[in-house]
Amino acid sequence: MDQFFDIEFWSSLIENYKEIGPVIAILLPIIESMFPFFPLVAFTTLNIVAFGNLWGYLYSLIGESIGSLIVFWFFRRFIKDWFNLKTKNSEKINKIKDWVNNKGYGILVLLLSLPFIPAALVDIGAGLSDISFKAFFLAVLIGKSIMIFILVYVGHSAVEILSAPEKLFISIPLLLIAWFLSKFIQKKIDI
Repeated sequence: MDQFFDIEFWSSLIENYKEIGPVIAILLPIIESMFPFFPLVAFTTLNIVAFGNLWGYLYSLIGESIGSLIVFWFFRRFIKDWFNLKTKNSEKINKIKDWVNNKGYGILVLLLSLPFIPAALVDIGAGLSDISFKAFFLAVLIGKSIMIFILVYVGHSAVEILSAPEKLFISIPLLLIAWFLSKFIQKKIDI
């Protein structure tokens, strides 16, 4: 347990991690997308420390995006029909599905933008909805870009955010941009 508090342990880990290269840097966020109990914050931080801000950000973005698309595809391909069959008589579920299908795109993008929302649940919900793959792909690109930026720039813990609250203000315009982009896309591709 003492090794977790040893600087040399972490320096060695990062050096070994860098040698493995971008494959593992992309693979770890993919795994986190499918199994959300793994810490995205740790993987993103490791990518940033090992590969620098730009490449660490891009590797994390690519991995998170691919992972979300895999979860979406899996639930769309293998679970959606069964789910619809099991819930076809549920008025509550049908109301939620109608709302998501007709008005939920902006919320989808915002949920994907927030680092503290379990993305796997959002991906599953989208996979069970009628949103097109293209629309979900665009939502993932917008949302994950902002989410990873917020993790990297703003911080990943309440303590970090409270120690530099001015950084939090940068996320507000980003979330507004995400909202307006989602509305623009919604009109353009008729979601």
